[in-house]
Amino acid sequence: MKKLANFFNSLVQKYLPDPFVFAVILLVIVLLSAFIWTPTSPGEMIDHFGDGFWSLLAFTMQLSIVLITSSAIANTRFIKKYLAKLASIPKNPTQAVFTVAIVTSLVGIINWGIALVVGIIYAKEVAKQVKGTHYPLLIAASYIGFTVWSSGLSSSIPLTLNTPDHPVEGINGIIPLTETIFTLHNLIIGLALILTYALVSRMLTPKEHEIIAIDSNKLIEDDNSSDFEQKVDLKGKSLAFKLEHNRIISSIAGIVCLLFFAKAIITGGVNAINLNTINMFTIGLGLLMYSGVKPYLEAAGGSIKSVTPLIILYPFYGAIQTMLAGSGLGEIVSNYFASIATAETLPILTYLAAGFLNLFVPAAGGQIIIQGPIFLPIAEQLGVPQGLIAMAITYGDTWTNLLQPFWALPALALAGLGVRDIMGYCITAMLVSGVVTGVLLTILPIIL
Repeated sequence: MKKLANFFNSLVQKYLPDPFVFAVILLVIVLLSAFIWTPTSPGEMIDHFGDGFWSLLAFTMQLSIVLITSSAIANTRFIKKYLAKLASIPKNPTQAVFTVAIVTSLVGIINWGIALVVGIIYAKEVAKQVKGTHYPLLIAASYIGFTVWSSGLSSSIPLTLNTPDHPVEGINGIIPLTETIFTLHNLIIGLALILTYALVSRMLTPKEHEIIAIDSNKLIEDDNSSDFEQKVDLKGKSLAFKLEHNRIISSIAGIVCLLFFAKAIITGGVNAINLNTINMFTIGLGLLMYSGVKPYLEAAGGSIKSVTPLIILYPFYGAIQTMLAGSGLGEIVSNYFASIATAETLPILTYLAAGFLNLFVPAAGGQIIIQGPIFLPIAEQLGVPQGLIAMAITYGDTWTNLLQPFWALPALALAGLGVRDIMGYCITAMLVSGVVTGVLLTILPIIL
């Protein structure tokens, strides 16, 4: 497995371009494929490009807020104190990467946004405490473990299908979470992926002469990240300064946000868990943890750099997604897989189709819009639970996130690494987890 990872590391170092270049290559592939396989004209494709360019604007803003607000919370002394204690558990490099993958996976089961940030911060803390750890592998283990969120409470496709007026409600109606997230097959697959990713990460630990330690500059940055919490001497300061550093004012704003979150959960239950309510929670909690709105804004601003790739790159993915759907290319791919499906093979074929489409449409919302109208009705015709097929789309969507750098960008920005630093490890984990998930999707419908 180490040889395999080294092979992929060497490959990506030579040939994997910057994610922006990767997106442009995908754009060209979609354009050419549409001209060859569909009757769509060049003018129509340009229209689809323009229509989709800003289609992920709200999602990009939501994701940016998740990262910024979660980072502000994760960088507080309170959180860092417990992450530091948790980082003292592993005693050697192999235990270190195993623990990072496990911790990030467990947090991801609760919420993917918090997991993405906390996982990176925890990995950096482990890198400080456990000597001889390979920093790129620690970050890779964190990102690999993060992808287990598809089985958790913030899994976007199941939450979407359980929401009234969702994009494909007219085709399959509402699919409750009791048929998707809260099922035995999802529990088994989720646990299997957690263990698989942790064990693969452990096995990939390089030899001593290959180890790259954490950059000392990153240690300085982390040590300074909680300076915003320092108590400020307000004596002799202006009224404006005192208001900006007044804990009562920030607490009032935080409490109102948390009251809304609590009311939403009480009245809506698990159905109320979505990006907006999670962002409301993280904003409210963060405001309570800082002594004033000014320190909070300064702390949040420290992670602005991590969202820059999202803001610039995601519009192109939105355009690619719309071009696939508008031209009919996505439907062609899905129809091919559906045409060869039986009741026994539909889950695994759905998973493979989702994994392939995710390379071009890395947002789960686009996945369900393209695949849902085709695979969910076929599931009903073949007597396969629609909830299982919805989860197969979800698993496939996050499976090839280990190859598609869409989600890795913000994590790498926080870690101070490039996509080529971790992609070899991610591809290795992707191959192993593909086998594990594929086998389970094949046998679980038979035995359960």
